[in-house]
Amino acid sequence: MRLILHQNMNNFDGEGDRGRAYASAFAEIREELAETGDAVTVAGFTEITGRGRSVEAMKEIADALSLSHVRTVAYGRTALPYHYECTTVASVAAPTRMGRIFIDTRGGSVLLHDDAAPEDGALFDEWCTELPEFATADYHGIVYAVVDGVGIGFVHNRYGAGDERHLTAQQIPDVGERLARCGNRRIPVYIGGNFNVDPRRRGAYNVHYRGLGAEKGTTYNGHKHDYWYSNVGDAAVSDDFLDPPVAEARAETLGNGMSDHCATLLAISP
Repeated sequence: MRLILHQNMNNFDGEGDRGRAYASAFAEIREELAETGDAVTVAGFTEITGRGRSVEAMKEIADALSLSHVRTVAYGRTALPYHYECTTVASVAAPTRMGRIFIDTRGGSVLLHDDAAPEDGALFDEWCTELPEFATADYHGIVYAVVDGVGIGFVHNRYGAGDERHLTAQQIPDVGERLARCGNRRIPVYIGGNFNVDPRRRGAYNVHYRGLGAEKGTTYNGHKHDYWYSNVGDAAVSDDFLDPPVAEARAETLGNGMSDHCATLLAISP
């Protein structure tokens, strides 16, 4: 089974023992999946500080899942003293396209900004570490990659006061459609992350959720904040991806100095 994975890393800077603990936990997940012939082929890790050893540590963590193509991309600027927030995207196959879709919900209105990565290597490296001028404090985006003909996005929805996190979550269909149409044909799209709101269907985008324990949550406090969206089931996308995705929550990374969120996996094809 082909799986994709998301993990909220809880302000990960790569320092201390947290990186080793994460690598051990993901190696355990990889080994258990291998027993049934399954493997994670694309993973996204959100809420990385981009400071300290975080970028190097994420390569080590990706290696624990046997993922060799690793890019850490700035997607937001926090008002807290962590400076940028970043997402790491790691995959078995090299992405054919990467980008960021910024969601601006300030003032009660919504604007989407699609920021495709340059293809040139040096410019791409610069793009990964810089943000557009309009990305002000607490302005977050979705980092996406197209891998093996599938669009996969990762989001850490801001937890800010008021309705902004709900406004952001409501944009999932529009964000998904931009990603679905980024090539010459419409492609399957999956968007996973820490949405900081409870799961619900958004327009034509199905929600895929599974929690842990008696409370069926995905966080230390039992919140249902980590899940996936997809356009799978839409006849306009590839027949290879019409089987309903299956979500799974894993507890290996929850607590023990790692994250207050569990890992979430989604089986997307045989």
